[in-house]
Amino acid sequence: MNTKKEIVDKIYYLLGEDQSSTVFDKEGTVVPNIKSMIDKICRCDVTNIITQQKIRGGILDFLYEERTLKIPRAKKTIEEIDVNSTYIMLSDIDGLPVTWRVEIDWNIISYDWLSVDNNAILRVSGINGYHAASSSVNFAYLLPENLIKACDFYDVEYQEMLSFKDFREDRDYSRYYTIKPFKWRKVAVFYNIDNAPIMISWTKKLETMESDSDECWLPDNYGEDIVAYLVAGGLLIDTSESNKGRELLNQWYSNLEDMYSFYATPNKKFRKKIKTTPLVSNLR
Repeated sequence: MNTKKEIVDKIYYLLGEDQSSTVFDKEGTVVPNIKSMIDKICRCDVTNIITQQKIRGGILDFLYEERTLKIPRAKKTIEEIDVNSTYIMLSDIDGLPVTWRVEIDWNIISYDWLSVDNNAILRVSGINGYHAASSSVNFAYLLPENLIKACDFYDVEYQEMLSFKDFREDRDYSRYYTIKPFKWRKVAVFYNIDNAPIMISWTKKLETMESDSDECWLPDNYGEDIVAYLVAGGLLIDTSESNKGRELLNQWYSNLEDMYSFYATPNKKFRKKIKTTPLVSNLR
């Protein structure tokens, strides 16, 4: 892996400029372009600025994370609740972690303790208003802060991808999940799943380089061999040295494609299986 200093040095070498250059300001232009390019590479969101074609990528191995959760059966509220409630009485608390989040009528609610004697979640926060008794209480998972994109939700019990529904769609009785925005992050909510394991996978952001010795976390020598060339080429293409910029970009877009073909798992559309799903109880 390359350090921030190594990438910056390589860019100025390619530009043929000193790092005190006022044409290509280090902190105002070069470093922000490095951060932006690394982020675009990780998101597979790089567009060839010469042809305007997006460089095709996939799920990058070095950004891939996964976790398997046991999803508890949905619960019901026993009493009505509102913004002043500090606890929520439930039909049961079987399978609930001591500290977690739940969803009631799209409202994501956090809690910090369980009362086994009273079947209640305690020290709740985030209630946005009134919720009636007998409201459905669904399990919610706060996705990681460094998330780029959720990839797959694999239903281990049924050995197939879990169905996805937009959180604004009408609910039904199938086994599915949704993803909802939550405080500048995202939360996954699960419906009609009865104490079953679901494996979640996602791609993560790389840590931002701050000091000169910080590493860019791209594998091998890609910080110098790809990022530096794409940044330098992008800066040169709008100057009198645009031909040099085009040469750099043409060569290193190709190298980026090679990196994607080596490290990226192609995005795949999974065929829906025709399968009979057991009836579940009314959880609405």
